[in-house]
Amino acid sequence: MRWSEQFSLTWSQVDFRRKLVFCVTTKNPKARKVRRLDVPLNSVSIAALQDQKRIDGKATGPKAMVFPRPGPSSDWDW
Repeated sequence: MRWSEQFSLTWSQVDFRRKLVFCVTTKNPKARKVRRLDVPLNSVSIAALQDQKRIDGKATGPKAMVFPRPGPSSDWDW
């Protein structure tokens, strides 16, 4: 999983039931190439994600970021 995919992850991409995180990104928009990535979750990563959801309880809708980074640090191009 690329760094930008990890830190742009939303709760709609986390499937606790299937123990999976999935990403679909467009590598090259002109060529319309799509990169699909399914990342299996073990018990440690599930517990960490559940803790993150509990900590950030007010913003856990499907479009909410799993790892919100407010301010200038949210620019992933650095």
